[in-house]
Amino acid sequence: MSLAFRFCCLAIYAISLTLRVDCLTVGAFNIQHYSDSKQNEWGGYIVKVLKHFDVVLVQEVRDVDHSALDDLKTLLGSRSWDYVSSGPIGRTSAYKEQYVYFYRKSSVRVLGSFQYDDSVSDVFEREPYAIEIQYASSVQGRAVNVVLLGIHTQPEMALEELQALPAAMTAAKTYFSNSSGVVALGDYNADCSYLNSQERATLPLFNEARYQSLISDSIDTTTSTSTDCAYDRIVVDGNIDVIVGSAKVFRFDSALGLDNNSTRAISDHYPIECILT
Repeated sequence: MSLAFRFCCLAIYAISLTLRVDCLTVGAFNIQHYSDSKQNEWGGYIVKVLKHFDVVLVQEVRDVDHSALDDLKTLLGSRSWDYVSSGPIGRTSAYKEQYVYFYRKSSVRVLGSFQYDDSVSDVFEREPYAIEIQYASSVQGRAVNVVLLGIHTQPEMALEELQALPAAMTAAKTYFSNSSGVVALGDYNADCSYLNSQERATLPLFNEARYQSLISDSIDTTTSTSTDCAYDRIVVDGNIDVIVGSAKVFRFDSALGLDNNSTRAISDHYPIECILT
């Protein structure tokens, strides 16, 4: 978050919480094939990327014993940061992923987690995983509860999974009945060959008034110089205060002075973000 945003959003009064009164930078980052090997080679840079956020969903995690995740937490600062992880999710034993949320303990309380049950219809390759967070809203002057729901669609099944995503969002909102709403974020694979504009036009997520789609179709969320695809998305359902214009990609290559080869070695995706108040 920029200093300007923090200065504008920082309240001068105190709320009877241990949380800072501030804007909240929420992000999602598909760190391509994240495991011990990537952590060992690029962990120092990944730490710098994650520190841009207050809470960030990490996808494509393959770290069942949490060795890479624990190392990342140590580098972030165990007294200041923590994480919540789903179990390994996927239809086959050959390939599973975890959804992981890293968060600043001074900014966010994690109140619980929710794994969506898709066993009956079995639409999702990796069923959405949600957490309920609490933060001190500088607009409302009180603690606010919000659900973050992570999704990484199977590329070839993006349309079908995104058709089913509203049901998962509703289930998470029902489970966390005290929340103000749901922020569904992650790698939707919602563009280019996986989801064309005609298919997007059929999806409630991008067309019904109840949903706010924050990342536009024109934003390139990929790090490759040969692609221009808005794969990663943030969709809001509910009474959640988002700073207008804050939704964007975080171009960590520019921020860290990385060349394209190094950037792509870290991930084929840029993180996406929005700022809650």
